[in-house]
Amino acid sequence: MDRKEIKEKLELLGILNSDQLIKKDLNFWYLKKFKEFKNDQEKKIIINEAKENLDRYKKKELIEALNNEDFPNEYEKQNKSNYTNFSANEQEYLNERTIYSKAIDCYEEKNYEKAKEYFKSIINFANFEDYYTDQEKAVVYSYYGNTLRYLGDYKEAFNAFTESIKLDPKEGIYYYNRAYCSVDNQQLNNALDDLNTAISFKQKDPDFYRLRADIKKALEKYDDALKDIEIAINENPNESEFKELKKEITDIKKNKQTSETKDALKGCIALIYFVFFGLLTLLLPPVGIIFILLGIWIFSQD
Repeated sequence: MDRKEIKEKLELLGILNSDQLIKKDLNFWYLKKFKEFKNDQEKKIIINEAKENLDRYKKKELIEALNNEDFPNEYEKQNKSNYTNFSANEQEYLNERTIYSKAIDCYEEKNYEKAKEYFKSIINFANFEDYYTDQEKAVVYSYYGNTLRYLGDYKEAFNAFTESIKLDPKEGIYYYNRAYCSVDNQQLNNALDDLNTAISFKQKDPDFYRLRADIKKALEKYDDALKDIEIAINENPNESEFKELKKEITDIKKNKQTSETKDALKGCIALIYFVFFGLLTLLLPPVGIIFILLGIWIFSQD
């Protein structure tokens, strides 16, 4: 068994990335697995894995135990209660990891109803707080939020992303996800606030700028929207969607300017018209009144 195979076994058990499990039981897991490895090469590999993953958790005691061919009975005896409980803990953890894998599979297959059930089951898992780090819990809530959003439940999706932010407040993607929910709920200023925060943590993500450009377009802040979409294009020049959005914003801005110019010109003509016929009314009241009424009708037309 080579290092890669051993590492795959560890990853399969969710060991390498679970600080919560490491804190409780990983030392005994290593002792147990070490007994199964027969040759020196395999033993060296598992010792190295222990060194990499247990620097903060009784490293000295564990490494001494792993290096001692007789396995000091005293060390194992002192921690017997933890070792006895480990098999149950391990199975419970593995069951939970299986549900997580199924949830991800359903999500990627766009089976969002089923994914929702699995993610909700994980969050309601009795030991959810103990078996997952804050960062891992934030990811679960984020997947759950995206699942709810695809199902059209924007309010609950917003709440899920808020939980992700509480757990990992410096991860920009969660603010970005919540901003999408605010857009879905037509709360554009809230979305803008979240995107500003997201960009403060992750300044080079083109998707953040693309969404902010879209929101600023909706708020008719066309110059700012163009600045954002230019940044997105600079970061990802091959994304056709960004270029299409830039063209859309540019066209809207141009049409608005043309419309404003026409309105201004129409206003000037109307002013001259009514001043002229207003003066005419003083000289020829009937004629002046007729032309003023005619002007009101003409300039009220689009």
